[in-house]
Amino acid sequence: MMMYILAEKTTKDFKPTEYGSDLYKLCSSLEYGDVLEGEVQIWEYPSGIISTVKPDREVGQKDYYSIPDKDRWLPVLERLDEDKKRVSSAYLLLSSKQKGHHSILGHIISKLKTFIR
Repeated sequence: MMMYILAEKTTKDFKPTEYGSDLYKLCSSLEYGDVLEGEVQIWEYPSGIISTVKPDREVGQKDYYSIPDKDRWLPVLERLDEDKKRVSSAYLLLSSKQKGHHSILGHIISKLKTFIR
């Protein structure tokens, strides 16, 4: 199954921040200005493809902070590189954090259930 990783620009490089199988959902909160300035990338797991995100059209200044919308702009991917090792590492890191989050949440819920009884 294809998974997409959102990576955001830092002072040195791009840092993977979240992942999911729905590319549209992953890109739905991106702002036009960040996309225009090259602040985000999409990494594809397991292929290792790294793409920059570009807007499909220009918008006016009033829409600089707008999120994707079929009437304003939509994100498109432009392939930059391929790095299976880097993308795999990012996927394993993000997926282990999510699993850890769910196990902690499950532990808290079980403690609350015990307390409520």
